[in-house]
Amino acid sequence: MSPQMIICIFLFLLMLVNFLLGKFPLGVIAGATASLLVLTGCTSPDTILSGIGSSNTIILACMIILASGLGRTSFPAKMTAGIRKATGGSYRLAYLGILIIALILTSMLTSPMAAYAIVFPIMDSICDEFGISRSKAQFPLMVVCLACCGILPLGAAISQSAVFDGYMQTYGFTQGFTAMDYFKGR
Repeated sequence: MSPQMIICIFLFLLMLVNFLLGKFPLGVIAGATASLLVLTGCTSPDTILSGIGSSNTIILACMIILASGLGRTSFPAKMTAGIRKATGGSYRLAYLGILIIALILTSMLTSPMAAYAIVFPIMDSICDEFGISRSKAQFPLMVVCLACCGILPLGAAISQSAVFDGYMQTYGFTQGFTAMDYFKGR
């Protein structure tokens, strides 16, 4: 194993320990680790900057900001009160309502993370209202968001079929893709 690899592994273990201890803000730990990776020659500044500015990083950061901001407003509490009233105080019906909201959002949005970021503060509020553990409700909610975006012939499947159908036409193939092809395949 090369010295660069050992330094890189050591820095990542140090970063992980600092994340777990929580003594420093996450941004400080990440920035210090990135700086040390550049200073020790493990990577170049261009690589670090291209990773920070990628579209996936920006989308993920925006979804975290959206979810955090939505969770601090009165919207989840008002939504929970409305759901509680509509379901007559039944947690199962309220949970089903949130899952249906997630299904509707994933049919309009192409990103399961965007739908989850919108719905999870509402689910947290419902869990708090009914005294249910958040971890028991959040995992199935995320599975629904992923499954609806990845399986149902809505939202993401429509955009994927359009992209790949365009590729097929560009390269002269007569066979194309439809949203139902992704549904059947998955």
